[in-house]
Amino acid sequence: MRLTSCSRADGASIPEPYAAGRRDAASAVAFASNISPRLAWSDASADDVSAIDAGADRVGHTA
Repeated sequence: MRLTSCSRADGASIPEPYAAGRRDAASAVAFASNISPRLAWSDASADDVSAIDAGADRVGHTA
């Protein structure tokens, strides 16, 4: 299975919107937006898809 994301460049740092924390001038560290990046997968086997579906169901989403 191949997992890709257009939300950041390969090998780059995690962009601030997708991180849990960010640098802050007043307090040194603060909470960031922590939004989920866009993900896509390809070349997934039936077992991979089944595991992804099961995980999505546990958090109330469907694949």
